[in-house]
Amino acid sequence: MLKTEPIMLIEENSNDVENILGILKSQNEKHSWFHFRTTAEALEHMENKDILPQLIILGLKNRDFESIEFLRKIKADYNLRKIPLVIMASSTDQNHVLESFNLGVAGYIVKSQDNTELAGIISTMMRYWNLSELPYIEG
Repeated sequence: MLKTEPIMLIEENSNDVENILGILKSQNEKHSWFHFRTTAEALEHMENKDILPQLIILGLKNRDFESIEFLRKIKADYNLRKIPLVIMASSTDQNHVLESFNLGVAGYIVKSQDNTELAGIISTMMRYWNLSELPYIEG
């Protein structure tokens, strides 16, 4: 269960970050957040910190090499691979969905550009992860 454990958001689009974090605050989510614009910054943080996220939300506009390598590194590391990773993408391309699941993601969610719909998506996602029993991740 997440309760108030930290969540990592990796998203380069500042408008999406503002919308997502604003929605979470309006829904009274009590989690601490790590936000990084790039997967390289996020990976560096995880390699150098004692506190690891209990959930990673990776925002993707495109399936680029950097994101694929990030997923491979996370899933290859004994401690990091236990962290559930959810993709929030603009793409509905089934090749992207299949590739993401083949790399071990816990979910693939398509971002809506409509804020009301996005709020519903985020609410449902957080309700699910708040109810899920998760492994304790040590840094």
